[in-house]
Amino acid sequence: MAAKIENDRKILINASRPLQSNGIATVLFLMLALVAFESFAEDDKKFYIECAISQGDSVDKVKQFYSVPVDPQKMAPPTPYRYQYHLEHYGIWVFFDELMRVSSLRFDAPFRGRIGRIAIGDTADRLRSLRGEPNRQLSGLPDLTQEKKREQQMQALLKALPDPVPKYKVLETFAEINRIRTGPIKYNTGWLYDPGKPSFVRYEIGPDDNRVQSILLNSCSPG
Repeated sequence: MAAKIENDRKILINASRPLQSNGIATVLFLMLALVAFESFAEDDKKFYIECAISQGDSVDKVKQFYSVPVDPQKMAPPTPYRYQYHLEHYGIWVFFDELMRVSSLRFDAPFRGRIGRIAIGDTADRLRSLRGEPNRQLSGLPDLTQEKKREQQMQALLKALPDPVPKYKVLETFAEINRIRTGPIKYNTGWLYDPGKPSFVRYEIGPDDNRVQSILLNSCSPG
């Protein structure tokens, strides 16, 4: 399971208890807390739009930029990467080699920044108009929207169960859930630009909506 950021930047409201006997001091404390919270929120905002890490950067640089207190997770073969961070809250993956240097990056929703002028959710037509035809196309990652639809379908089945629920209905529901889980998987199409170069980027185009679902690249600042 991928390592995730633990948000240790919480405002400790309990710290205000010693001040509650003094109304003015309490108001001042809450004002300072609000300023601090807004500052933290502003810091968080940049993680949704900035691509500040590049191939060859150290794990320490990644930790400092994203305020990650833990080491990246070790990955099992046969993946070409040795370690990874999955900062799911921001839609960011960072992959490392055996020396703990950045190998590549991946961006999913809710990341909103533009990579090569393209953002998550842009259409294939927009991608083509801004970057031209890709150098190469290949079968990509599993369709993210399909996974979400499956989860929604299974949740809807469980919520529809009556209370109390007859045994036959339980069996029917779990059979339907198993059918949903084992259904055929749809895959994106990967559009590759500048393969083999520092400026390499791969856009994952969804099979149904024809929109960019993920962006994979080597560097935010190639060269």
